[in-house]
Amino acid sequence: MSVETKQLQLVRSAKRLVEAAGYMELGMIQHTLDRLDTLPGRGYFEAEIKILRGEALRQQDCYADAVAALKLATRRTSSPHSKAAWLALSLHGQTIGADGRAAPSLTNTRRASK
Repeated sequence: MSVETKQLQLVRSAKRLVEAAGYMELGMIQHTLDRLDTLPGRGYFEAEIKILRGEALRQQDCYADAVAALKLATRRTSSPHSKAAWLALSLHGQTIGADGRAAPSLTNTRRASK
């Protein structure tokens, strides 16, 4: 695969990610998930995809799947993105009443921001 082809795929993935985020902002959760499904599971935007997928699944009350996506995001990200993933995981824990899991997530959010 040529460098130009790889660059073109990266640009396409970035556009699809922006589209998915736009659908999320509009409350079109299924469209968000459908757009995310067109993106490769691994690669440059993996963490962002997992965070957005986790947030979308949380909005659909698919809590177990949301936690799985957010946990993967926390493992595959650099510090600023890890902070976002840990915060989302913490908020998810508070939503379902799992305060025992939310507190460690908040602690990890603070660690990721240092």
